[in-house]
Amino acid sequence: MAPRSVVRVRRADPNRIAELDDGSSVSCGAVVVATGVQYRALDAPGAADLVGRGMYYGSATSVAESLHGEDVVVVGGANSAGQAAVYLARFARRVTILVRAGSLVERMSSYLVEQVTSLANVEVRTRTRVIDAIGREHLERVRVTGLEGDRELPATAMFIVIGARPRSVRCAPARSNVASAVGEGSVAIQFAHVYQSG
Repeated sequence: MAPRSVVRVRRADPNRIAELDDGSSVSCGAVVVATGVQYRALDAPGAADLVGRGMYYGSATSVAESLHGEDVVVVGGANSAGQAAVYLARFARRVTILVRAGSLVERMSSYLVEQVTSLANVEVRTRTRVIDAIGREHLERVRVTGLEGDRELPATAMFIVIGARPRSVRCAPARSNVASAVGEGSVAIQFAHVYQSG
């Protein structure tokens, strides 16, 4: 099955008809709208070219196990960045968290700050930002600027966790039951099953 965009959903009781962007349509008993998120992009030269080749938006847990003995960078200073760093520290040789703010406590929960700062292979660099992502076929190094001036850090992976917003769409269902969920898609699917079972 090839992915298609839905351009319209209409009722045809007891079903819903999803009209697709290629002109075809699909009949279904329930519709789950999963629009995903739009990650805030890292504004640094080389970054866009290395997405998926060592540079990832969000915490790519599927990649983490391949990072045994590697140097990894996490960009961000809120809870998601802290959670990513704690998880990645289980595999990577060294995890460097780059935070634009003056400290982690400004945006991260205290329990997570304690966890992050207790890990021997995690370094936190505050008032630091990425100014270049360097690599030919894959990320190799990250150039940063901060309190110590400009410097390059070795990195085979960089996880960008600097914010995201939902890719929301405007839906106007014709008085039908609508279940919504943010973050946990399985909850939305559970609601669809409950709706279907009557």
